[in-house]
Amino acid sequence: MPTDYMEKVSRQMQHSPDALSGRAIIAAVGGKAEWVRKAIALLVEGGWLTTEPGPKRSTLHRFAHPYLEGDNPVRPSASQCVP
Repeated sequence: MPTDYMEKVSRQMQHSPDALSGRAIIAAVGGKAEWVRKAIALLVEGGWLTTEPGPKRSTLHRFAHPYLEGDNPVRPSASQCVP
Protein backbone atom coordinates (compact mmCIF):
# COMPACT_ATOMS: atom_id res chain seq x y z
CA MET A 1 0.00 0.00 0.00
CA PRO A 2 1.27 3.48 -0.82
CA THR A 3 1.21 4.74 2.78
CA ASP A 4 3.99 7.28 2.21
CA TYR A 5 1.96 8.78 -0.65
CA MET A 6 -1.16 8.67 1.52
CA GLU A 7 0.59 10.83 4.10
CA LYS A 8 1.91 13.23 1.43
CA VAL A 9 -1.58 13.64 -0.05
CA SER A 10 -3.10 14.11 3.41
CA ARG A 11 -0.56 16.82 4.28
CA GLN A 12 -1.13 18.60 0.95
CA MET A 13 -4.89 18.52 1.41
CA GLN A 14 -4.65 19.68 5.01
CA HIS A 15 -3.03 22.93 3.80
CA SER A 16 -5.44 23.48 0.91
CA PRO A 17 -8.40 25.75 1.70
CA ASP A 18 -10.16 24.60 -1.48
CA ALA A 19 -11.27 21.23 -2.78
CA LEU A 20 -8.82 19.86 -5.36
CA SER A 21 -9.21 17.63 -8.38
CA GLY A 22 -7.21 14.43 -8.66
CA ARG A 23 -4.99 16.05 -11.29
CA ALA A 24 -4.30 19.03 -9.04
CA ILE A 25 -3.38 16.70 -6.16
CA ILE A 26 -1.05 14.67 -8.40
CA ALA A 27 0.65 17.87 -9.60
CA ALA A 28 1.04 19.22 -6.05
CA VAL A 29 2.30 15.97 -4.48
CA GLY A 30 4.55 14.87 -7.32
CA GLY A 31 5.96 11.38 -7.70
CA LYS A 32 4.45 8.51 -9.63
CA ALA A 33 0.90 9.45 -10.67
CA GLU A 34 -0.33 5.84 -10.38
CA TRP A 35 0.67 5.69 -6.70
CA VAL A 36 -0.82 9.11 -5.95
CA ARG A 37 -4.12 8.01 -7.52
CA LYS A 38 -4.10 4.83 -5.40
CA ALA A 39 -3.34 6.89 -2.30
CA ILE A 40 -6.24 9.24 -3.05
CA ALA A 41 -8.61 6.30 -3.53
CA LEU A 42 -7.55 4.70 -0.24
CA LEU A 43 -7.86 8.00 1.63
CA VAL A 44 -11.39 8.46 0.28
CA GLU A 45 -12.29 4.85 1.11
CA GLY A 46 -10.96 5.28 4.64
CA GLY A 47 -12.72 8.60 5.24
CA TRP A 48 -9.59 10.77 5.40
CA LEU A 49 -10.79 12.67 2.29
CA THR A 50 -14.30 13.45 1.12
CA THR A 51 -15.43 13.95 -2.46
CA GLU A 52 -17.92 16.18 -4.20
CA PRO A 53 -18.89 16.73 -7.83
CA GLY A 54 -16.82 19.33 -9.61
CA PRO A 55 -17.03 21.16 -12.93
CA LYS A 56 -17.04 19.20 -16.19
CA ARG A 57 -17.81 15.88 -14.46
CA SER A 58 -14.68 16.07 -12.30
CA THR A 59 -14.42 14.88 -8.72
CA LEU A 60 -13.12 17.31 -6.12
CA HIS A 61 -11.47 16.14 -2.91
CA ARG A 62 -11.58 17.80 0.51
CA PHE A 63 -9.57 17.17 3.64
CA ALA A 64 -11.56 15.39 6.37
CA HIS A 65 -8.86 14.50 8.92
CA PRO A 66 -5.12 13.77 8.86
CA TYR A 67 -3.58 10.47 7.85
CA LEU A 68 -0.16 9.57 9.23
CA GLU A 69 1.89 6.74 7.77
CA GLY A 70 1.68 4.87 11.08
CA ASP A 71 -2.13 4.86 10.97
CA ASN A 72 -3.82 1.63 9.99
CA PRO A 73 -4.88 2.05 6.38
CA VAL A 74 -8.17 0.61 5.21
CA ARG A 75 -8.36 -3.09 4.63
CA PRO A 76 -7.56 -3.85 0.96
CA SER A 77 -10.47 -4.79 -1.26
CA ALA A 78 -10.55 -8.11 -3.09
CA SER A 79 -9.24 -6.43 -6.26
CA GLN A 80 -6.15 -5.23 -4.39
CA CYS A 81 -5.32 -8.67 -2.95
CA VAL A 82 -2.93 -10.96 -4.74
CA PRO A 83 -3.78 -14.68 -4.37
